Amino acid sequence: MTEAAATNGSEETKTKKSKLQLIRDQFESNGSKLPPQAERDKIKAELRDARKKRETAEAALEAATKAEDAITEKSIRAFGGKSVDLDGVRLEPGCRGERLYYKSGDAESV
Repeated sequence: MTEAAATNGSEETKTKKSKLQLIRDQFESNGSKLPPQAERDKIKAELRDARKKRETAEAALEAATKAEDAITEKSIRAFGGKSVDLDGVRLEPGCRGERLYYKSGDAESV
């Protein structure tokens, strides 16, 4: 490895193309021809469905996180901010900004 490569990262990293760029290059190498309109419409419908599924999953995750936050706060208050053993796993309370959570500790079952 050259001194410049050692300082600025490997040459491979510098020349590696993104997935988007690889797709664009492939498209251009095929003469920049679009697929038939019917196929593009089908792909757009699939994309629309995928985005709806993602939005639904994100909303479910947000709702579950809010519910978990509420019970975590209740639990931390009930146990005085100390660790809790749950199903053989010690959970240590933590906080990031306004978000309360439990993280797994290294405890034996009680």
